[in-house]
Amino acid sequence: MLLVLLAPLLSADPIDGITFSNSPFTDEGWNAMGARNLVLLGDPGAGNWVLHLVQLPFTALETISFGILGVGIVQARLVGLACTVATVAGVGLVVRRALGPWAAVAAGTALATSTLLLYYGRLAYLEDLEMLALVGATAVACRPNPASRWTGGLVTGALLAVAIGAKPSAAAAAAGILLGMALAARTRSSARLALVATATIAASCLGWAAIVLTVQPGALGHVIEIWPEQIPPANLPELLGRIVAFPAADNVAQLTAPLALGALGGLVAAMRLWNRLDEAQRRLAGAAVGWLLLGASVLSVASFRPNRYMVTLLPAMAILAAYLVALISAQAQGHAHRRLAIAALAVAVAAASLPGLQAYASWVSTSSHALPRLQQGVLDAVDRGAILGSVAPTLAMRVPAPIYVEWVRSDVNAGDLYARDGVRWMIADEQYRPPWAAAHATAWAERRTLFCATWGRGDRCLVRIP
Repeated sequence: MLLVLLAPLLSADPIDGITFSNSPFTDEGWNAMGARNLVLLGDPGAGNWVLHLVQLPFTALETISFGILGVGIVQARLVGLACTVATVAGVGLVVRRALGPWAAVAAGTALATSTLLLYYGRLAYLEDLEMLALVGATAVACRPNPASRWTGGLVTGALLAVAIGAKPSAAAAAAGILLGMALAARTRSSARLALVATATIAASCLGWAAIVLTVQPGALGHVIEIWPEQIPPANLPELLGRIVAFPAADNVAQLTAPLALGALGGLVAAMRLWNRLDEAQRRLAGAAVGWLLLGASVLSVASFRPNRYMVTLLPAMAILAAYLVALISAQAQGHAHRRLAIAALAVAVAAASLPGLQAYASWVSTSSHALPRLQQGVLDAVDRGAILGSVAPTLAMRVPAPIYVEWVRSDVNAGDLYARDGVRWMIADEQYRPPWAAAHATAWAERRTLFCATWGRGDRCLVRIP
């Protein structure tokens, strides 16, 4: 079902107004830049872009997609779409194994029709791979009657390392899964699995540091400068203020309400059912609670927290909500009661799905499909020389030329890009003036605008600088 819903939107432009952030119109190009550079230029760090070093698993998948299908926005988004569909399928399989088919259908449907998942799940976002790896790790860690906790710990740790390798913020969710699973089960085997998984994650991080930081010793500093700045709270009142304001931040409560309510009901249901749950069911509940609790705790105190950061917590909510279905099934006694419970469940799932499906219908009816055409237009126009602009990685994705992104708060790509790096093209609004324009006044005065198009929250023009 999810594949049928999202596939027609692969070429559609993001709808504005879902988030305060401009990321839907920039981040896809930034995320895919390392793979695009590698396939088109043979150098993943062209344009001094080094984010691929802290999203290696995602870059590897994007490189495979570009290498087989060519470079373009649809090919970039195929990775996110595949990860999202696999995530929903994974949640369904995990829940079915632990709680039965009705709980699996309810959890999978609620997750697949979540507004945030429908919006971000078909874009070239790191969160989609992060979700999939976290679900895979949970499936391995919480499987019933495992043959070996050592093997399970290694595989769990490897999958959690993939999640962290896709986006380091997954470390909070990974810690929550392992801690919640171990505390809920309270067995030596579960504790051993958590320890082995933790050691595997640590070894993976050390291996990454030994290779990446040795080969490119200054790269991590550039990565930190490119990442969004997070400012810690200055005092206790500010900390409490951030926590209280979190549900309203970027419409998080509104966009996650059906799943959040289901997760809350599932938590109460799991507590009521606790004495009747087997070890695997307890581990799954503990993993979901830990995943959600630690992940949301970090976001609740962050200074920059766009709603896309919540995407990786959606599977945990869906898993928890499944325990509410399990409680309803356990309470339904007799044929008539069971039919009534199934009918009530169907109504509840339909109601939970309605906001996401309504939003989806609106996007389908109003979205444009301009980006593939814009990418082709830029490809046809640019002949030689490097390109400058914050949206250039997206609009010039297909052009076999270095792309430079200027950053106001860092020294990444600072300096005279015209003389030093051969920038002769710029994609920006018509009012933008790079800091080095004054040093090349004649060339800047002779610049020529080839065309302009609306992208994101304004017009973006392709400018040729002689």
